Amino acid sequence: MSHPRKLLLSIAGLMALLVALFPMLPSGAVSVPPPTMSFALDGNFGSSTGGATLTPVANCPQASGTPCNSSTGWGSDLEGDYWTWRSTASVGGGLRLTSSAPVGSTYTMAIKFSFSSVSQSATGYSKIIDYVNRTTDDGFYFQNGKLKFYPGGTTSASTYAANRVLDL
Repeated sequence: MSHPRKLLLSIAGLMALLVALFPMLPSGAVSVPPPTMSFALDGNFGSSTGGATLTPVANCPQASGTPCNSSTGWGSDLEGDYWTWRSTASVGGGLRLTSSAPVGSTYTMAIKFSFSSVSQSATGYSKIIDYVNRTTDDGFYFQNGKLKFYPGGTTSASTYAANRVLDL
């Protein structure tokens, strides 16, 4: 069974909007550096800052354990423009980020998304962000309507309904 997922306009980059470390600032001063990568997903996968690309993973079917998209498309709603996909693979589908910019151990990411179903898989886990190129299960998940960092991370106190847009 496949479930659509949406990436919305202000996603500021699925696996993007990597921001440089904040410089040492005097007490009380706040400075936010510009994003290293930013993606509007407004009908294309181009980065407004250059140096990075988003590419949809391959079409289904693929070898077992390989992410794939069974359908993709662009759309818009009251929340803005979005890219949506469905996957018949147990490991899902989506986009892959490639960057020429170095990614350090500390960065900031902003993402806006929704799930069409609260329970996406037999285990209830649906990976939103994979930080380690599929080498482990570590990542940021949607599990039965809650957000969770795995492993050992906290689980959100709130339960989110299907089709609710989350802007993180």
